[in-house]
Amino acid sequence: DTKGLDGRYTIRLTAIDKAGNESKVETLFNIDSRPPLPISSGEIKQITPSEVNWTYMTPSWSPYDDRIIFSSNEGGTVDLWIMSLDGRNKTRLTRNTDIERYPDWSHTGDMIVFESIPAITGSETDTIKWKLWLISSDGKNLKQITFGDGSDNNPVWSPDGSSIAFDSDIDGDREIFLITNMNKVISGSQPIIIKLTDNRWDDRNPKWSPDGSKIIFQSDGRGSYDIMEMNVDGSNIKSLISTPADEIEPNWSPDGKWIIYSIKNDDKYEIKAISYPDQSKQVSLSMSGADAHNGQWSPYKDMVVYESQGKIFVTNIIYPIGDLEAFISWPKG
Repeated sequence: DTKGLDGRYTIRLTAIDKAGNESKVETLFNIDSRPPLPISSGEIKQITPSEVNWTYMTPSWSPYDDRIIFSSNEGGTVDLWIMSLDGRNKTRLTRNTDIERYPDWSHTGDMIVFESIPAITGSETDTIKWKLWLISSDGKNLKQITFGDGSDNNPVWSPDGSSIAFDSDIDGDREIFLITNMNKVISGSQPIIIKLTDNRWDDRNPKWSPDGSKIIFQSDGRGSYDIMEMNVDGSNIKSLISTPADEIEPNWSPDGKWIIYSIKNDDKYEIKAISYPDQSKQVSLSMSGADAHNGQWSPYKDMVVYESQGKIFVTNIIYPIGDLEAFISWPKG
């Protein structure tokens, strides 16, 4: 229990095997128990072109804060693309006739998971389902990782890269599932999948907390969509954000002190952020009147990216100017 702790700590562990051999390990970690700083919305910029008929959607930051991956029909079919933070240097990652969307980077930035479905029209559409795929960030090693009768959607890597959470309608209604052996799946093994939610509601859009201990998601168990929270083993499910309106597409800030989500307002959605866990602070982060979806914090928490009406925008986050704290890490002495 880290409650009440704040600062930089060292953990030292010693293990002794049956033969009497001793092993030691030491690691440094930071505990930040300070309340979240108040934030406000700064400049909002559109980073995809507006003078074209192409659609840009489902953006996701790279873990190194230098690129954004997204899906677009700019090449004729809905493929995955990567661009720099200013919308330039676009590179097409996939090239096929399938529809590919909702990409998410691994914590190392070398692998991307996404959902895909063949672009088929006519009577065959009822039998075609969304499946999860992997691809290297250089466009190589394309690989399907889920199979079966259900549609698998909204995949997201765990912070340590060992698991992927997603939602699926394999059991009739939509529930949250977990692939628990991603290290082996990448090497060719079959995925081990466990079910986290089991009810008659529509549960979707899971997102991991930065420390990997909790998952938030949207659920319509009370009529409208609310934001729910649970432990990573599916236990202790509870309501987190609940109003008469629909709250969907939640996501954590990198420090775990804010949750971003889309809330329905007059038939359109706007991006909001609320402080966690006290919910004492709330701020709007999208343009007024925009139908904004799929908001995501940048790794440095200085921007938020989202899609609105087929275009991609970034909002600069403004923090109050406070006292500067620093320490000298080099040279020592």
